[in-house]
Amino acid sequence: KPRRSVALIAAIAALLLLAAPPPARADNLRFTLAASAARTAPGSGTGVDVTRCRTAFVSVNVTAGSGTVTTFKVFLEGSADGGTTYGFEIPCVITAKASGAATANTQNVVSETAVQTSAKYAATCDLGTDFVRAGWNIAGTTPSETFAVTMVCK
Repeated sequence: KPRRSVALIAAIAALLLLAAPPPARADNLRFTLAASAARTAPGSGTGVDVTRCRTAFVSVNVTAGSGTVTTFKVFLEGSADGGTTYGFEIPCVITAKASGAATANTQNVVSETAVQTSAKYAATCDLGTDFVRAGWNIAGTTPSETFAVTMVCK
């Protein structure tokens, strides 16, 4: 009878494993790193906790631009001290840009040398840090770029 009990317990355990739901899948986390606004100088958005993320899909939607723009860059900055200090740019691979052509590895999600009035950019970034934020550099003669930065990570 002990053999039957062991076999019965093993059969019940196997059935329970088959009936158990699959492990929970972490949903993608979505962040607005910079709300749509006109920007005329270098700046940065608010940092977000990405400890549950390894990679991110970052998109920049430019809806207006004016003035003479000599530098228009948007990038991700990382923090290694819990979001107190942001000291390094996170490398990204651009997957789409205004012209539709993909480019090689870069630090910047957007890297333009002229005003952009309507454009979309996307990049995939390996995060490797616990906190990130969007950063941008805009320079020129009365430069203005209106854009939003969003991120989906997993």
